[in-house]
Amino acid sequence: MLKKCGYESDVAENGQKGVEANSNNNYNVILMDCGMPVMDGFEATREIRKREKELNKDRVTIVALTAHAFDEIKDKCDEAGMDEFITKPLQLNTIKDLLDSIMPEECKT
Repeated sequence: MLKKCGYESDVAENGQKGVEANSNNNYNVILMDCGMPVMDGFEATREIRKREKELNKDRVTIVALTAHAFDEIKDKCDEAGMDEFITKPLQLNTIKDLLDSIMPEECKT
């Protein structure tokens, strides 16, 4: 989907690997699945935010991806430090519109 939208991406198979990948790269946006194994998206986001503060790094935009559209889940995303919220199943136009609105033009392939 991201390639169809004109963006490059890396994939992390779980939250812990996502945190590690973020430590080794300067991402513009992270699409964070809330229900990942090993370390869920909420915990991974909290860890990324903690490391940003400790290392005085710029805040990366984190977009929550979840199958649940309940207010409690949205609140949990906000509390973890996520910036945007998209529900699954993902629609190409929804993800494209969101990324186009938050990504710098030079990031498009």
